[in-house]
Amino acid sequence: MLYPPPNFRHIKDNLSISGPLKPENIDFLTTTGCHKILGIAGLQVDTAALAKIKNKMMHFEFYTLTVDSFEERLLVDQLDRALKKVRTFLTKGSRLHIACGPDMTQIACLIGVMRQIDDEWTPSAAAAEALEICRYADADLVLDIVYNTPTKVR
Repeated sequence: MLYPPPNFRHIKDNLSISGPLKPENIDFLTTTGCHKILGIAGLQVDTAALAKIKNKMMHFEFYTLTVDSFEERLLVDQLDRALKKVRTFLTKGSRLHIACGPDMTQIACLIGVMRQIDDEWTPSAAAAEALEICRYADADLVLDIVYNTPTKVR
């Protein structure tokens, strides 16, 4: 039986996101064609899940994205680097899965900014999706980043 990760969501044809990964989620991801996983800060992957990722010969990278930093320059730099990393995987035609902690705040911010820059979404549409992704956890923080950061990242 295949088990999707918690809060699994397709963002684009070759991009999906979720909360924390467990060993039983890895089979599901491989059936979707995913061979690359980007873990965002806050993600805790147990050793059994890491072993299964390695056994399936999937590429796994861990990336720091501190959205609750009081240092705006640090946030903008981390978002810019994370977006470049995601774009690199996607332009190569890879199926990418991004996973983070259970609140999914980091992914919500990343996707909200990405939707505006790459997909030309309006700030309100990107913010609505970002709030759905994080299920309104840290809503003020997510809205602040989604509305105020894209022009600084470009």
